[in-house]
Amino acid sequence: MKCKISIFLMVGLVVSLCSLTTLAQAEEQKAQYYFVEDVAVKTSMFIEYEKAVKEVLALFEEYNFPYPCFTYSTNDYHYYFVYPVEGLSDIDKLFKNWYEIVGKFGEEKWLVISKRMGNTFEYVKYVMCHHLPKLSYAPEGYELNLEETPFTFWGFCYTQPGKEKECEEIIKKFVSLWKSNKDLDMPFDSYVVDMGTEMPMYFYVERGKSPGDHFSKSDKAYEVAGAEIMAIWNELMAHSRKYEYKIGMFRPDLSYIPEEK
Repeated sequence: MKCKISIFLMVGLVVSLCSLTTLAQAEEQKAQYYFVEDVAVKTSMFIEYEKAVKEVLALFEEYNFPYPCFTYSTNDYHYYFVYPVEGLSDIDKLFKNWYEIVGKFGEEKWLVISKRMGNTFEYVKYVMCHHLPKLSYAPEGYELNLEETPFTFWGFCYTQPGKEKECEEIIKKFVSLWKSNKDLDMPFDSYVVDMGTEMPMYFYVERGKSPGDHFSKSDKAYEVAGAEIMAIWNELMAHSRKYEYKIGMFRPDLSYIPEEK
């Protein structure tokens, strides 16, 4: 399928902490939450920025930082550091662990790295979101391997206020369509944002081995069920005020995934 419709497959980051403590959270009591650090890096400085990130990851490794960090970089030079957490209360623990590392490493030495890193980006934004299993799809037996499918497509759907429930019901139609047609070989994940961006908003993620792999599967999906896909997509857009997308890659070289003990 083409980018502009790219089948509302989601990895959602969307719906405000206040306005979306509704149906989604009630249904997803055990949903995985994520704390996301969004860094807008200066185009001319991305090499220096990545060098500094690797120094920070070395500190994570040396001092056994307890939270995994999955890193993505996008076509517009944003870097997303994704930390799985138990919920909002877990963010305090995450920062506490980080401050303990800085204390052990030495504040003066950390300030040298921090200043150098600070010269390489425009701003940092923090986002909290959680996964929506019932609005996601994967065939039976499917296991996600980020290193085998590093290419990532994000679609951000900014829902009209008060239309969250309607949008979730529409997204379920995509799930039903995928379940009923085994030729639609494109697993997707849906998420909703709890805080940190324009609200309300859902976003989705599709993955592939490469851009060619992803878009060829998207084209095939459109050939198989283009009319049904477009009908649901148009219905979704009727309840949205804005849609955006990004493409990028999972970066294992900039990630920190400690071995389970």
